[in-house]
Amino acid sequence: MPSLQINHFGISVRDIERSTEFYKLLGAEIAVETALFSGPKMDKGLGLEGVELKACMISFGGSLVELLEYVSPVGDDYASINANVGAPHLAFQVDDIQSLYDSLSDAGFNFLSEPVLIEDGPFVGGYFVYSVDPDGISVELIQPGPGFASAIASL
Repeated sequence: MPSLQINHFGISVRDIERSTEFYKLLGAEIAVETALFSGPKMDKGLGLEGVELKACMISFGGSLVELLEYVSPVGDDYASINANVGAPHLAFQVDDIQSLYDSLSDAGFNFLSEPVLIEDGPFVGGYFVYSVDPDGISVELIQPGPGFASAIASL
C-alpha cells in the first residue's frame, strides 16, 4: 500500500478576497498568490465544462489550504450543518483559547458558543469552540488537554 501524505485541503468559496482576509485573521499567510485558471485541461480534470476559477494557497504553519472561487460555472451556496455527511471543518490548535476567542469576538467573529470544556477522549481537559467562515464552513478552535501529546504519540 502506498504511503500517502496530505498535500493540502481545498475549499470552494464565493469571494476569494473576502475568504483570504478572514483566514488572515486566524494567522494565515499567503503561500501562493491568487491566479486564474481555465481551459480544456481544467474542464477535463475537474469534470466540468467552461471552468474558470481563481485559486490561491494559504498556509498555517506549513499546512496548506487552497481557496477556490469558481467564476464559471457558479456553484450553489454552501448549506450544511455539522451533522451532515461530508460537512467539513477546519480545526486550529491554540494555546490560549479564551484569549483568542475574546479577540476574535471583538473582531466580529460569530461563535456558536463560548469555549466548551472537553470531558473525555484524547483532548480531555482542553476546550473547543466553533465558528463559521464567510461561506458557512465550520472553523474549530481547539486547545487540547494536558494528555493530548502522549495520546497521539502512539499513533
